[in-house]
Amino acid sequence: MLTGECPFRRATITDTLAAVVKDEPDFTKPPARLRSLIRRCLNKDVRKRWQDIGDVRIAMEEDVAAPIEGAAPSRAPWIVAGVACLPP
Repeated sequence: MLTGECPFRRATITDTLAAVVKDEPDFTKPPARLRSLIRRCLNKDVRKRWQDIGDVRIAMEEDVAAPIEGAAPSRAPWIVAGVACLPP
């Protein structure tokens, strides 16, 4: 949602599912402020992912949602929260 493209889309559903399991998305495409949060949400190793959405919310409040001087309010943290709620 943040980049406007599907990172794992392939020719067939089977290929797409295989890509989700084995490939890494291009982490250079999302906004820089969100990359580490997204990387942790999408980590292949379940032990390295967030344990629940409350942890993601805290990280967003502390790190990601901090306003940038002169910048308009962003909807990006809400988008990340939506992505984080998707099943693994």
